[in-house]
Amino acid sequence: MTKRRRLPIGIQTFEKIIKNHSVYVDKTKFIRQLLANDGYYFLSRPRRFGKSLFVSTLDAYFSGRKELFTGLDIINDEKEMAEEEERDEWIKYPVININFDTVDLTSYDNFQTTFALKFDDICRRYGADFTDIASIPAKFSSLIQFLYEKYNLPVVILVDEYDKPMLSSIDEPEISDRYIKFFKSFYGNLKGSDQYIKFSFITGITKFSKVSIFSDLNNLKDISLDNRFADICGLTKNELMNVFQPEIEAMSEENNLTYEECLAKLKQRYDGYHFSSNLTDIYNPYCLLNALDEKSFGSYWFESGTPTFLIKMIRRMNFDVKTIMKGFRVALNDIADYRLSYTNVVPMMYQSGYLTIKEYKGESGICTLGYPNEEVEYAFMNKLLREFSYLEDDSVCSYQVFADYIHNGQVEEFMTAIKAIFAHIPYPTAQKKYELDYQTIFYLIFTLMGQIMRTEVVTFSGRIDALCETKDYVYLFEFKLDGSVEDALKQIEDKDYAVGYEASGKNVVKIGVAFDTEKRNIADWKMI
Repeated sequence: MTKRRRLPIGIQTFEKIIKNHSVYVDKTKFIRQLLANDGYYFLSRPRRFGKSLFVSTLDAYFSGRKELFTGLDIINDEKEMAEEEERDEWIKYPVININFDTVDLTSYDNFQTTFALKFDDICRRYGADFTDIASIPAKFSSLIQFLYEKYNLPVVILVDEYDKPMLSSIDEPEISDRYIKFFKSFYGNLKGSDQYIKFSFITGITKFSKVSIFSDLNNLKDISLDNRFADICGLTKNELMNVFQPEIEAMSEENNLTYEECLAKLKQRYDGYHFSSNLTDIYNPYCLLNALDEKSFGSYWFESGTPTFLIKMIRRMNFDVKTIMKGFRVALNDIADYRLSYTNVVPMMYQSGYLTIKEYKGESGICTLGYPNEEVEYAFMNKLLREFSYLEDDSVCSYQVFADYIHNGQVEEFMTAIKAIFAHIPYPTAQKKYELDYQTIFYLIFTLMGQIMRTEVVTFSGRIDALCETKDYVYLFEFKLDGSVEDALKQIEDKDYAVGYEASGKNVVKIGVAFDTEKRNIADWKMI
């Protein structure tokens, strides 16, 4: 029996992975690429994509911990770089490593308190005492110079999840402004201390506009869309096949699939992310490791953390989620930055990982965005369905339940469940917004049933609002807002929507639905 290997699920510390003898996908080749120019780098990637692990790897490298890198690419790279630069190998640089994921963000005052304590701990670790300095940005500047003079070596600055404070207050402009002012002053020290710094690496989910936080760092190089660093985080198909072959084989056997079928299913569920114009395919590592460990094609990434800030933006901006399926065409440069004042949620959806680059036209610089894979598409829409319907009970708001009703020909149960959802929606403050919510709920329910349901189906005589086809049934839905069921059914008949399906041998069911905006629910429905 093949020995089960340790998979580093959720582990973000390089040292722990190595010492635990867990499976590690070698990303150390990128260290040499980054060191080709001593400088300041910024990397944006969605959560759970390995940013923190790469920062931890950089920390271990710059701390001179050669023993952790045995057998990895950086061993030979470091030897060659040392020879080229005529220096010793594995120099131990002073490293300032800051992770904002561990700071209390329940309020701005709590942030200030916990971050001050965290920064004082970093100072004490190096024997620096700046208790007489009240300002954290001033302490940062003093610490950089102190370390340079103490060790006679330039300092390495690593910052992980830099944007978490801003994202935590995205719907509170006054608090967001306070964070922005603080961090503008904080990061401004990097430029002022340039002569003492060897290397700086900053990560986050989204890159807030340079005019706000990084305005003084005009030498900050953003590698988020750089083709050379497309796979610095996440896993490529080659890495999946070369490193995880035993796990794929075990998963194939568990699910009665061939090796190739299992690979195809993994691709369908967790692949499809593109972080560069060359469209290098990237798998979500967190989902992949969980799937291989459990031998199950589950939904892991979305459930690992609720995208609260994104849902708030979609609701606040009255964003029409139906437009996602059509694909967004945007300039590549427009998805690189985000400004809190934007009324466009699309750049945030891309940077957060809910959309990805599906196509890129180099001559125009235009890219098309869409869902990266099946897991994200269905999990995100299911979350939106619960949000727009104000229901958090999965059993009530589950598209699997809706699909089961339709498969079994239980139209009455299907319509009753939809009416129950609408009954929970609070009275709207604006009629236009409510109509958007009503349309969105129908769209989400039908789209989530995507294996059997299609919306706005074009025929030779018109457009069917929704068509659902199962093994035994063909359902034709026509909706009327503040209209009658009779008008809806008449349109199905007059437009001959059923003609193309009557010869299929299946039961063709025509369903008219009348929606009453005053009652805020389905007023009536009828099937023939």
